[in-house]
Amino acid sequence: MAIEPPQAAVKPTLPLAHIDKISTLRSFNGFKLVHLDLKGAAPKMAYLLKLLPVFKSWGATGLLVEYEDTFPYDGDLSVLKSHYAYSVQEITEFLNEVKNQDLLMVPLVQTFGHMEFVLKHPKYSHLRHVANMSTAIDPNTEGSLPLVNLIVGQIIKMHKAYIRYLHVGGDEVWSLKECAGCKPPSDVYLKHMLPIIDNVVAKQITPILWDDMMRNWKVDDLKKISSRGVEPMVWGYPRHLDHHFPEGMWDRYSQAFPTIWIASAFKGADTASTNFVPIEDRIENHKSWLKIYSKLSDQTVKVNGIALTGWSRYDHYATLCEVLPASLPSLALCLAVLKEGDLSDQTVRSVSEQLGFKSRIIFNFYDIPRDLQNRDEGKFLGHSVYGIVLVLRRAYNALESVEKRIPAWFNHRQTVTSKISIYQLTISLQRIESATKRLTELTKLVKKKFSIFYNDEMTNEWIWDKIRSKLTRAEEMKKYLKEIQNATHQTEQYALKPRIQGR
Repeated sequence: MAIEPPQAAVKPTLPLAHIDKISTLRSFNGFKLVHLDLKGAAPKMAYLLKLLPVFKSWGATGLLVEYEDTFPYDGDLSVLKSHYAYSVQEITEFLNEVKNQDLLMVPLVQTFGHMEFVLKHPKYSHLRHVANMSTAIDPNTEGSLPLVNLIVGQIIKMHKAYIRYLHVGGDEVWSLKECAGCKPPSDVYLKHMLPIIDNVVAKQITPILWDDMMRNWKVDDLKKISSRGVEPMVWGYPRHLDHHFPEGMWDRYSQAFPTIWIASAFKGADTASTNFVPIEDRIENHKSWLKIYSKLSDQTVKVNGIALTGWSRYDHYATLCEVLPASLPSLALCLAVLKEGDLSDQTVRSVSEQLGFKSRIIFNFYDIPRDLQNRDEGKFLGHSVYGIVLVLRRAYNALESVEKRIPAWFNHRQTVTSKISIYQLTISLQRIESATKRLTELTKLVKKKFSIFYNDEMTNEWIWDKIRSKLTRAEEMKKYLKEIQNATHQTEQYALKPRIQGR
């Protein structure tokens, strides 16, 4: 069921009911921010500088930059910066180029949840909301608010001449729901966030806030946020959004906020460990947002802009997902959707040609050719990494097909009774061999190609998580299947099945 209109007692709605039935979409006219999630995956600054004019040429009008541990914090906060953090000089050079490209710069700093990069340090562990978890800061502990304001202050100080918006995070503070002494959660949330918001506003900067913790709030509570000049950013990354948001949410937001932002995803929004962007899903996500935008455009609420999020990690501790260089085709197509209001075959062909592809961009991992070797084609800034990811995904496809065969053709009963398909056994071993060869060859290639974009630590992490772990699993499956092969006649037997004891 689609999102329903609110009860009759509520004034005429902004319900977006039946948005799945909207057929005419409007092109997006607000700010289009490309999200750079830099936590633990900071591209080399030389690469980022080259990307800025490319983003602009594709239709982007700004950036949403999440530094996390890559920002050059100093003084008491110097412990927060990683050893591969950008220097003050690099950030300054970056900001100047953003200005030269006439792009809107919006820094994003987490101030409540997702503060692992702060709370993991012994120096600040006493400020955790839950003692053994570094996810959220405790709003009731003395020292929490001064620390957050210090972090925000250093971000603002470096960006003051370049910004008019600051995103203060505020999403996924799950510990509020688990804390017995934190009810109602909205009161605790407001107690912590309002002083931070006031601090930002006092510096003549408009705060932006993730909306998810407020989706079920009453209008009166929402107005406590909106009265400070906050502009919420409503995020949603599924392929289809018509059933995604709580009933009545849009109406409540329209009563509280004169201006909102929305957020889609061009990468990093499907599973925490994927490497190849399912471009079709990302395109559909943007089309779904355009349905909502088309409806919102008829209402009094203003949509200031959209952030095309591109997550590098689900949180500070998660593995890397869908690295930026390999995800640029998805970004180019998603920006084209926002520009067109849809995505025609002609546009897909045009974007594919602009990126240097000889054929249409591959939308889904199951469309990757089985005989793919190293598809190092294209001329965009990241095509070599894209080619590596295609080969990696093809190897994964082969190994996953074997994983599915094991419970179907090589389970415990079948191995005990020697009822084994030699055909399936042969195919499985061949696919393991092929995948192993590809993964082994990729290791050297990754070290060479990734060095253009990333530091050695990030490159080695990617090899460990994406290649070595799969080689280990491939060897385990090969050993298991070889043992079956050695214990099985080389021709299939069609004797009567032996009686199986037990249930």
